[in-house]
Amino acid sequence: YARRRGFDLFRFDSCRVIFVFPPPQHIEEVYSADYFTGAVNGHGYVDYEREKLAMVETFKEYLRRIKNRKPAPAHLLDVGAATGTFMQLAIDEGYTVEGVELSAYAAQAARDKGLKVQTGKIEDVSFQPESFDIITMFDVFEHISNPIEVLGAARKLLKPGGILVVNTVDAD
Repeated sequence: YARRRGFDLFRFDSCRVIFVFPPPQHIEEVYSADYFTGAVNGHGYVDYEREKLAMVETFKEYLRRIKNRKPAPAHLLDVGAATGTFMQLAIDEGYTVEGVELSAYAAQAARDKGLKVQTGKIEDVSFQPESFDIITMFDVFEHISNPIEVLGAARKLLKPGGILVVNTVDAD
């Protein structure tokens, strides 16, 4: 499909999903402090905290839709929590919220705000099975190389009747 920043991008004709192959071996290294605070070589954000404020209204819309299915109080896990923008909005709405973030830098930034975030991948972190009513994954799926494993981990963590909320970018 294309080549970008040294990575080959492929697209499935049937569903139009675009993916990198082969996936980076150490993807967590891609999301260093530079990704969130410098846009090194045009990759990432100049100032993630400021730029993510543009997503607040979208996140509020996601929360409105979530509340229609699972009103607060409920236990929510935000996968790909970054520095915690969505987490804080959900807390403000009355949810009990925890996060998982691959980037050590972003996870620490969220913890510095008083948010409960584990560093790692959903399939590797330590949560009790069936402990969440809601799991969110915003702009996560396009970054993972093992979607079946990730969905399996989410399923184990969801309570019966729980909901998984996923969004992903539209390359078109």
